[in-house]
Amino acid sequence: MPVNKRPSILITGTPGTGKSTIATDVSQRLNIEHIDVSEFAKRHGMLSEYDSLRDTHIIDEDRVIESLKSNVDKQLGVIMDYHSGGMFPSDWFQLVVVLRTDNTILYDRLEARNYSEEKIRENIECEIFQIISEEIRENFDGEIVKELENNTDDDKERIVDIICNFIVNWRPVGL
Repeated sequence: MPVNKRPSILITGTPGTGKSTIATDVSQRLNIEHIDVSEFAKRHGMLSEYDSLRDTHIIDEDRVIESLKSNVDKQLGVIMDYHSGGMFPSDWFQLVVVLRTDNTILYDRLEARNYSEEKIRENIECEIFQIISEEIRENFDGEIVKELENNTDDDKERIVDIICNFIVNWRPVGL
């Protein structure tokens, strides 16, 4: 893979942990492209089905990955946010941030989104059992993975600073 001028970053975590908020803040602060993968799939008609039990669309992962590949190949760096990381090639990102949130706070955030009790319960269990953290550890080199708590506005600002500092100070291997 060619040398990137800026790093590509994946921000992931259970719904409600602050992925899109943090990715947007970093993107605006450093003028780096941000792709909300779920919105990207919806906007480009890359949905394979609708899961009525979970009240969500299922994306066509193969089509999404093929389409997003050009964003990574541009070598200009990109921030992607998505609630999962297993579908992404392990060499796409130089940093993978897994956001974690206290279950009580997460419950309140999901309730504010008008999620059903079943959907809230499923997402809280996902956080308790660290499903996304485990998936990320299986798919990516542990040296590029950072698990960060995002419970407060101060946490959010700290995480944005960590990611921005990573981008600003990042140097490609071998240079």
